[in-house]
Amino acid sequence: MTRGHWPTLSIDHINGIPADNRPDNLRDVAHIENHRNQRLRKNNTSGALGVSFNKRRSKWTAHITINGVYKHLGFFDSKDAAIGVRRSAEITSGFHENHGRRA
Repeated sequence: MTRGHWPTLSIDHINGIPADNRPDNLRDVAHIENHRNQRLRKNNTSGALGVSFNKRRSKWTAHITINGVYKHLGFFDSKDAAIGVRRSAEITSGFHENHGRRA
């Protein structure tokens, strides 16, 4: 409303805090774009979105979902390598810079 029109898509809280409704923290974006600005969930154990440890292979794995399509990014010996590949895929796919930040 502060921009002169009603939102037509999804309201995204840029900083990820639902209670922060300042106009400069809100943007009207497609639902899929809103998902590209998610905070790190509280139950995440790796510390990074799309990165987990595969016990069977004793390796770190990275994945990403783009436009509803799951994409496996590979297995890695180190968590840092898996995080780096995942972050690179986020940048290439146009994810928001705040995606995956801690809650």
